[in-house]
Amino acid sequence: MSCRSGLSSAEEALEQLSKALAAAEAGDDPLAAVLAARSAADAAISACGALEANSQPQTSGTRQPTVRRRVGTDELLRLEKAPSGRTRWVFLQDGPPFEICETAGKGVAMFAARELRVGERVIAERPLVRWRVRRGESQDGRLRSFARVVDALDAPTRSAFLALSQADHLGDGDARGQRTMMGTWLTNALPINYEAAENDEHDEGAVFSQISRINHACVPNCHHEWNASLGRETVQAIAPIALGEEISINYLMPAGRTRTERQALLRKQFGFDCGCTLCSLPGDQMARSDACQRAIGALQPEHGLALSELTKRLEVRMSLMERECMPIIWARPLLLAAMVQSVQEDSSSAAGRERTRALHARALECIRISAGTDHPNYETVAGFLSLIAEQTENTRATPRRTKKK
Repeated sequence: MSCRSGLSSAEEALEQLSKALAAAEAGDDPLAAVLAARSAADAAISACGALEANSQPQTSGTRQPTVRRRVGTDELLRLEKAPSGRTRWVFLQDGPPFEICETAGKGVAMFAARELRVGERVIAERPLVRWRVRRGESQDGRLRSFARVVDALDAPTRSAFLALSQADHLGDGDARGQRTMMGTWLTNALPINYEAAENDEHDEGAVFSQISRINHACVPNCHHEWNASLGRETVQAIAPIALGEEISINYLMPAGRTRTERQALLRKQFGFDCGCTLCSLPGDQMARSDACQRAIGALQPEHGLALSELTKRLEVRMSLMERECMPIIWARPLLLAAMVQSVQEDSSSAAGRERTRALHARALECIRISAGTDHPNYETVAGFLSLIAEQTENTRATPRRTKKK
């Protein structure tokens, strides 16, 4: 393909994509339009890829080929909810937000391919492998359950799974570092039912071909969250990320562990010593950090606490977390407990409704930044906010009755 014909094909494919996206937004058959949009996006990716390949200068002699990560449709298209309430496909013109490459001393890692804003989604990925097991299952039962999952994998999935890293201490028996399916799972799996963990009778986790490449930091710049509505794990920027900066998540949520406790747990579960900024603080600063962490861990929701005590704990916990540069989303259990308690106790007066509204608004912003507006929790809290606003408006519209003398 010549550069001229390649350019023509790419322009034509992008034009078809634009039309398909418009049809998905306003068409009578949105499903067909969405499928057409995805097909057009794939065509655009292929055409632009062919154009890039043909535009590379040809040189004599041998040189190492450039390894490029294939850009998927999900990195050019995003399904989001419009203000009207309808869903729509949005064309991401900024390009893929990340790249995966080798690093010195840390293996494969994920880096920002452009500047990322707070609240921006880095990736939403379907699981490569999922494993669900009954809580309290015996060791033999768990191994049999995992063996069934492994036996059901097709060849490409098995190959992609085994391409992920494995902690050296998770080798098979005496052969430390020997590759095993269970060792790869334990190194890379993330929980995907932790919100329902207390009521669910099962534990469920998943491994991802790209998200599982992200390294740990005790103070990460991204937050990972399972989105049951999408059936995907999402990663969102919770701090500004510069071009070329490594993307990190935390393997040990929630907060509240001292450096010694974090290092012991990371060494046991993942086989590495953490050298992040929080774990590298000098003596006096580390002592203050550990004191903050102990206080954060102690400030948890408890049954029967009054709203005033819940709110006080919430404010102190969030203040300490901000001091430690930790994601405020990790205060969500306490925030949601205070939010629910405020609805039950404090919605009869105008001042009470305002406190309730403020708590809900704070929770909504927290979820928006860390999990996105398409997360089920966002819709739930937004619904509460709408009800509070409606209740306040109805109260203002109802004339007050005066007692007769």
